[in-house]
Amino acid sequence: GLTNTLTYKGFSLEFQFNYQYGNLVQDTWASYYLGAGFNAAFNKIYRVLDRWQKPGDVTDIPKYIEGGNKSFQSFSTVYLSKGDFIRLRNVQLGYDLPKSLLSKIKVESASFYVRGVNLWTWVGDKTLGWDPEQGVSSQTNLDVLIPKTITFGVNLGF
Repeated sequence: GLTNTLTYKGFSLEFQFNYQYGNLVQDTWASYYLGAGFNAAFNKIYRVLDRWQKPGDVTDIPKYIEGGNKSFQSFSTVYLSKGDFIRLRNVQLGYDLPKSLLSKIKVESASFYVRGVNLWTWVGDKTLGWDPEQGVSSQTNLDVLIPKTITFGVNLGF
């Protein structure tokens, strides 16, 4: 990762980037939502529309077979995606009021800030439809991206 704090005349800018490169993530649920005919009642994802349909088609999604393509239910590399990502984990812009102003209102310190968490994530593999940070197992559990949050705040010291 990369973390830094820049300051200038009472303003501060803090940021933290995290990255990961070179790993694979296993989609443990893909056989359900890609389907290939298995469990027709389960919701499917848009990639199913790119399935093999006629000779000459080039795709990683097999032919749809009513009742299920049993070979597709077994683990294969089709369930692996590159886990490469860069994430702006944290960014904060702050301003400290000058001491000359604070002494007049009998406050020791006062600062204002706006903070953003997980505002931007670049994912290297466009088929990765979930959060690339999967922990030590590198297996998905239908995890969604970490939510983006923006916080405004004031710190006062007396």
